[in-house]
Amino acid sequence: MAILITEVLSYLVWFEIIPPFKNALAENPTPFMSHISYNPILGFAIYLVGHKILFDNNLSKLKLFLYSFFAASMSINMFITAGRAGHVMFFVMISILILQYFNYKKYKKIKSLLIISIVIPAIFLTAYQTSNLFSERIDETITNIVSFSENTNKKNSVGQRLTYAINSWEVIQKNPLFGAGTGDFRVEYKKVNMVNTPNLPNTHNPHNMYLLILTQLGLLGLVSLMSIFYYQIKLSFYASNKFIRDVGFT
Repeated sequence: MAILITEVLSYLVWFEIIPPFKNALAENPTPFMSHISYNPILGFAIYLVGHKILFDNNLSKLKLFLYSFFAASMSINMFITAGRAGHVMFFVMISILILQYFNYKKYKKIKSLLIISIVIPAIFLTAYQTSNLFSERIDETITNIVSFSENTNKKNSVGQRLTYAINSWEVIQKNPLFGAGTGDFRVEYKKVNMVNTPNLPNTHNPHNMYLLILTQLGLLGLVSLMSIFYYQIKLSFYASNKFIRDVGFT
């Protein structure tokens, strides 16, 4: 329900039926949260609805239509909002759904891989041709990576994120086991940044949760985080309910 309300408000802002509010802008309508958070959540919601459509044989025709409409509208919404991590997650979620569907039907996995190789590029090209925002984000990403690799511009969004990762790795090397502490990342990063890249801004977050955990809590923190995923995947192998198995693994 929460993602449905958020999506409806996103479209209302995008169509300029209501004025922009909070984080939502007409050119990037993500109400209540930034696109960094909104798009990955939207991607997972698309997976859940897609799973319902493909595997719930008890759906009435009305519910099947509503779920299908919801999945389509969320997929379109994905590409009128700017979260690149969510865009990547969308394609991963669609690929997983296809793999799970054909595995469930006991078809050969080669068929699912063939369909993925057709469906994913088709969706990508369609989105690239029809969504100015999506095509701009893709072009911007390529340009930023080239600029960073040629050492001509590190101040763009991708360049800064790569710099955050490189500098954070130095912080990790100084405190590999226990980390720098949950309150000291900003201080430790600033020290490294002043030496390596003084012309770039400091940060309180390297824009990578795994790096953030490593810098703050070290290897022990990362192992603790990964243990959550381990037990979730372990549960998925032994669960009798298909939904729990699939979602747990996903």
